[in-house]
Parts: sequence; C-alpha cells; structure tokens
Amino acid sequence: MRLTLILLLTLLSVVSCEKTIDISIPASERKIVLNAIVNADSVFTANIFRSNHLQDDLSKLLYLNNAKIDIYENDEFKETLELDTAGYYKGNTLKAKVGFNYEIRVAVPNLKAVSGKTVLLPVVPVVSFDSTGHVNVPQYWGDEDGSAIIFSTVFKDPKGVKNYYRIKMQSPYVQRIDEISSDISYVEQFYLYGDIHSEDPSIEIDKWIDGYYYFSDVLFDGQEYSFDFVATESSQKPNVEVKDSVYVYLEHISYDFYKYMLGVNMQYDSDDMQLF
Repeated sequence: MRLTLILLLTLLSVVSCEKTIDISIPASERKIVLNAIVNADSVFTANIFRSNHLQDDLSKLLYLNNAKIDIYENDEFKETLELDTAGYYKGNTLKAKVGFNYEIRVAVPNLKAVSGKTVLLPVVPVVSFDSTGHVNVPQYWGDEDGSAIIFSTVFKDPKGVKNYYRIKMQSPYVQRIDEISSDISYVEQFYLYGDIHSEDPSIEIDKWIDGYYYFSDVLFDGQEYSFDFVATESSQKPNVEVKDSVYVYLEHISYDFYKYMLGVNMQYDSDDMQLF
C-alpha cells in the first residue's frame, strides 16, 4: 500500500496540463523609425528603419535604403542626407549650430512620413577637472590588489532651467595583439571602460548601457557641481600599455533624448539583459 501511494504521487507530480489559446493580433501599420543624434559642429546623420510587428521575422534587419531625408534649420530647408551604408544616412556640408532649431523630415514610398525636431543646447561650462585623491581598489572592484585615483569634474549648471546631462570617462591604452606569423604583429588602440566607476548620487542611468552615466540637475539646480569618477591606476590585461591620460566627455542633452534613454534602460531591465 505504501509503495502504491508513492508511485501514485510520483505520477501526479510529472503530469501537467497544456492548453493552447489562439489570439487574434491585428496587423498594425508598419511605420518609419528615425534615430538621429544632433551634435554641435558636426554633420547630420540618421538611421532609418521600418517598425516590426509582433509576428514579423525579427531576425531580419529592416533597414530602409530608399528614404528621402531633408534637414531644416529654423524652418528653412538646408540639405538632403545621402545613403552611406544600410539604413545609415549622412550629410555633406551643413553643421549644427548651438541655439538653432532643427527638423528632420523623412519620407519613404508606401509609408507615412515622419519628422523630428530639436534645438541644439549650449556647451556645459566646465570649471575644472583634476585628480583629488586615492582609494583602495577592493572598495570598488572586489579582491583585486592596488589603488585607484579619484577624478573630479566640476561644472556650472544654468539656474532655473531643467537640464539633463550625460558623462563618460575613458582611459586609453594600447594592446599588442599576438603575432599573426613569426615576423608579423600589430597594435590596436582601445579605450578602457571597465575599470572606471562612479557612485554619484545624481546618477539615474548607469554606464553599462553605452558607457555614459545619465543624470539631471534635480540635486544641484543653478550650482557648481562636482561629478566624481574612480579609475584604476594600472591594468591587469596581458600585453597592455596603459596611457598616462584620461578623457572626460560631459554633454548637455535634450529632455527627449534623456527620456528615450530612460526607456531603453527600463527595457533592458525588464528583459533582464546586459550589454557587453
């Protein structure tokens, strides 16, 4: 009796029910997707795609190579971008200027035209950038030996205006690649992200998305603010020569771009994904 009961419980534990439910998903209109970042003193570029439906083959990259992309400066037509590579368009001579309004208009046959507008924001007034001390590496990187340098970037935030920023710090190094043959070798230039860290309280998006930290001026409106980085003094990577320099990129970004990156961050969080 005991053996029979155990066998019965075992069978119940491995039997499961499955029910198929058919859902009718409307075939919504495919749309043009425009991705463009406008930088001061740079030519215009744009990536053009077609949106996906849930039942589309997502393995196919839906680049649009037959788009007409016009650039308007303060409501005046200036230039049409040219196709450079798949889905990627680039301008020739027009460069964006601070304080000017720009509109990108995109037209593709058999798809509804789209457009996007922005105003180019002024450069962030950087007051200073310097190293301010040392910390032990294990405080940030677990059990590694050695020390790290604290770097501080001080900048002035415009008062009374909601501002959004992104900041990235890079440490360049040169890595000698293994020999291709007995008499041939080559050297590549890289930029080091992994050994740079910040715990600044204003950060809202961490650097793991694209190397940038994103934040707003909610904690320091109209004040001078010091954003701190911690970077290791040396690298443990083989065949690596770390250069004695660092680069900091502090960018004044629009609310639309900031909101877009918040959405990207939430998307990757919800999918439990990481970028490498």
